[in-house]
Amino acid sequence: TAPVVKQLAKVKGLTPPQYGTLNEWTRAKRRALERAGEGNGLGSAGGHGAMSINVDNLEETTFEVTLGLTEEQEAELEAAAHPARVQPEWLKKSQFVAEDEDETKETEETEADAVTKNEEAIKEEWLKAYLSALQGAQAEAP
Repeated sequence: TAPVVKQLAKVKGLTPPQYGTLNEWTRAKRRALERAGEGNGLGSAGGHGAMSINVDNLEETTFEVTLGLTEEQEAELEAAAHPARVQPEWLKKSQFVAEDEDETKETEETEADAVTKNEEAIKEEWLKAYLSALQGAQAEAP
């Protein structure tokens, strides 16, 4: 770690060089190499033997960064990941439909019967009360 600390101490007050973007740097490097007479660009096999880099393609490189998906894309992915399930025919139709219908008819009939019985009981009590009131009125009259 001591050599690294010494190197950092050397460059501590200096400002770093401004190379610009990668495209600007590659254009400048290619112009410098063309002026020097190499003409093949970076990484030419003529003597330097470095990595072979296609400088022309570096200048035309573009990047597209997508942060997340749109709602439509998410819906499509969700639909593709979880397709709709089709229920089998035996599950769609109820085997107990006839029994269910009979039970509902019985409960409806018993409810209707209970309502009519209640109405009749109320009418009877009202008639009894009315008759007792009439009899009371007749007894009071001389």
